[in-house]
Amino acid sequence: MANIKKLIQEVPSTVGTYITSLPRVIKGRSKQAKNGELDEIFKVALTADLHTDGDGYRDRTDVLRKCFAGISANYAPHAIVMAGDITNAGHVSEYGHLKRLLNFYCKGIKIVPQMGNHDGRGTSIEPFYEDGLALFLDFCGFCGIKTEKVYFKTQIHGYTFIVLGPEKTVHNESYITEEQIAWLNSQLEKAAEKGRPVFIVHHQPPNNRNGVYVHSVGAGGIGENSDLVDNTLLKHAEKGLKMLYISGHMHRQDEYSFEKAHENLYYLNLDTLEYKKGLGYKMDVKGNNIHLEGFNFVTNEKVEDRVYDI
Repeated sequence: MANIKKLIQEVPSTVGTYITSLPRVIKGRSKQAKNGELDEIFKVALTADLHTDGDGYRDRTDVLRKCFAGISANYAPHAIVMAGDITNAGHVSEYGHLKRLLNFYCKGIKIVPQMGNHDGRGTSIEPFYEDGLALFLDFCGFCGIKTEKVYFKTQIHGYTFIVLGPEKTVHNESYITEEQIAWLNSQLEKAAEKGRPVFIVHHQPPNNRNGVYVHSVGAGGIGENSDLVDNTLLKHAEKGLKMLYISGHMHRQDEYSFEKAHENLYYLNLDTLEYKKGLGYKMDVKGNNIHLEGFNFVTNEKVEDRVYDI
């Protein structure tokens, strides 16, 4: 662990320097009311499976550079959600390069990170969850999120984001304890008092959602305790709380990617931002209304058949 902390401290001087010569394109955000909440649309870029490379000169990382530049210049959101696998191997160099990209293109944009199975590996050679967790928590600190656990709550402009996470390394699934589910339940109870939609972020969808069982073995839902997560959300949906569960991991878009489980509970599974070269979603929220629009942040193009209103 001491070595990991040392590497974290050394990242700014050890990870590529080429990016400092690139043009910066940051656009203004929507106006805010005096109380810090939006007086108009709350804009969020939804992403998953960034698989950030530690080598800033490789083409796969250049996709992320173009993507973050496009997000800032063409959408200018208030927040960016990263629904897991934000790195390819949970390596310090990958987090370092991701920080540089965000510092350069997305200064002032809130980041909501979530730890995927790739992030939990801790190294590109041998899985080691404790190292992976230390690096993820350090990245949370970089994003302005104070947490000592892989799961946490954050609020942006009055909207609640509940981030779930794996508590040990599992190859493709997630390990969510009953303690974490009890915490989820308590956070949903508190969020219901605000009367606004709640966003749950986790890399894998529940086992019975988003076509997990339809696809090949290893595609991966939550795994153990999946039903407890799903039933907890359904219970609060029946009480009137509107929720959107945002996930990734499946690396695809099809008829299963957007699912209505209840009139107050929806599951959105994102394609891979990296391997599909910029695909994500724009999410515009106003009050209790949510508009979702599939979007390529590199080419600045809308995906016409991926538009949903909640």
